[in-house]
Amino acid sequence: MADTEKTAIAAHLYVSLRRVANRVIDIEWMAQNEEYARAVIKLAVEQGNDELARQALRYQALLNGEQGPARTEAAAPSADTVKKRYIGTLR
Repeated sequence: MADTEKTAIAAHLYVSLRRVANRVIDIEWMAQNEEYARAVIKLAVEQGNDELARQALRYQALLNGEQGPARTEAAAPSADTVKKRYIGTLR
């Protein structure tokens, strides 16, 4: 499970770093090499982007053997909210 989660977070870091800093990382190498992963984490945190830093710190928690914070699923909007939002806008 930890390897799957590491790879998933590394993929998110890849996309975010490419968008924010125009940097490309190797996802598989990050999951296999702890030294490379720590360098990528440092790079991500230095960018000053909150989402990027949050993802990097989640990955670092996995490297340290900690269980990352549980992801919370957003509650689905009620049927009334969806109905109000889309009435008159879709044609």
